[in-house]
Amino acid sequence: MNELAILEEDDEPASTHGSADDPDGRVLMVRTVTKLCTRVREKHGLRLFLGDYTHPLDDPASLRGPELWELAEYLCILIVLDEADQVDEVVVSGLRGAVPRPIRFTRDGQRRCLWIQHRMLGKQSGFRWKPDLVITEEADVPSSDNVLEIIECKCIRKLNSKTIRSEYAKGVDLEAPAYLIWSYFHVTPH
Repeated sequence: MNELAILEEDDEPASTHGSADDPDGRVLMVRTVTKLCTRVREKHGLRLFLGDYTHPLDDPASLRGPELWELAEYLCILIVLDEADQVDEVVVSGLRGAVPRPIRFTRDGQRRCLWIQHRMLGKQSGFRWKPDLVITEEADVPSSDNVLEIIECKCIRKLNSKTIRSEYAKGVDLEAPAYLIWSYFHVTPH
């Protein structure tokens, strides 16, 4: 069984398209986030909160307010932490927005830091970019000198070529060795 297959077969609603006007898709996303958050808590002892120690991420009632794009971002955070061998943190709060300090973890025997919506200065352009998730080797502020991976979470129905080009430019400017655009919706070939 795939490690990320955390929903039971009977958990999946009839429709899984998941737009703002698709309540079944939202229900599926909330169930997935809460179940994966519970699994991360059981595996690593990590508690995640949307606010300052309020609204735990593994409580479906806490997920009534966030937009679908926020749920997609939480899911990406949880996937990174679920794949970790060890997570150093016990509690992380304030997930709604930029988290000022990294979540330290170990993956494949290597120390890593996960930064959430932290600003980075483009090496070539001088632009101040704000990637959704950045993984670095150390706890120093993310920069093109220490970035290992960038993950952008997209939750728009039509991910157009302009958006893709902009993300590509960001990846090049930040000199990210790995840059992933994670889309909640299917991406059309055009």
